[in-house]
Amino acid sequence: MRAWVREGWVLLKEAISGFVNDNALSHGAAMAFYAATSLAPILLIVVAIAGLVFGNDA
Repeated sequence: MRAWVREGWVLLKEAISGFVNDNALSHGAAMAFYAATSLAPILLIVVAIAGLVFGNDA
């Protein structure tokens, strides 16, 4: 095999190993969950502020 193919393969294996060992899927799922659950309160605050700013004209 050529050296650059071998080095690329080693790099890919190390990246996948690090991804699995660091529990990246669990961390990603947790971040997605908290982002999704935080949207409702943020949207409520934005709508309330827009109502105060624009009043009945909106």
